[in-house]
Order: sequence, then structure tokens, then C-alpha cells
Amino acid sequence: MQYFQILKDLQDYCSDYGIVTYLYVIKQALKLIQIGVPILLIVMGAIQLGKMMLSPDDKKATKSLINKFIAAIFVFFTPYIINLIIGILPDSFEISKCWKDAEVIWEEISKD
Repeated sequence: MQYFQILKDLQDYCSDYGIVTYLYVIKQALKLIQIGVPILLIVMGAIQLGKMMLSPDDKKATKSLINKFIAAIFVFFTPYIINLIIGILPDSFEISKCWKDAEVIWEEISKD
């Protein structure tokens, strides 16, 4: 009986279990990207900085370091921008409602 209640609650938010699954996976992937990529770019930037210290006349290295810094900032803020854009959309869009509540729905579904 509880399973049918979860399905009814799911229909209040999203029409399909698959949509919730995909949105949950996308949200988790964005979290991993938001954390992992800037760390990777910082490490690569530190290595680049070490190379710049060995050969200070290299102009390409400076530009590469600046590009890595800008990429790290962009990647870090991408999930916030996506959440902001989807948050602005009214709840009349099904994907907007599902996106906002995907983690809560996923926890309810995965309890069983």
C-alpha cells in the first residue's frame, strides 16, 4: 500500500519515475563536477606555476594559467547558474517541478 502512495506522490511532482532518476543523476553529476574539476584545474595550475618559475620568459604559460583559472571559476558556478535558471521557471513546467524536488522524491522512492 505504501508503494502506491509513493507512486501517487510521484505523479504529483513528475509523471515518470525515469525523469526523476535522470534528473537525480544529473544533479549528482553536477555536484561532482562542481567539486572535482576546479580541484583538478587548481592542481594543474600549480604545476603550470611551477613550470613558469623555471622559465619565467614563457608568455604561453601565463595565458594558460589564466585560462585554467577562468575555467575553474566557470565550472564551479555552472550548477548554481543551472539551478537559478530552472528556479526562475514557473512550476507549471513539469521539468521545473521535478528538478526542484528530484532529491526528495529520489529519497522517498529509494526507501523501499
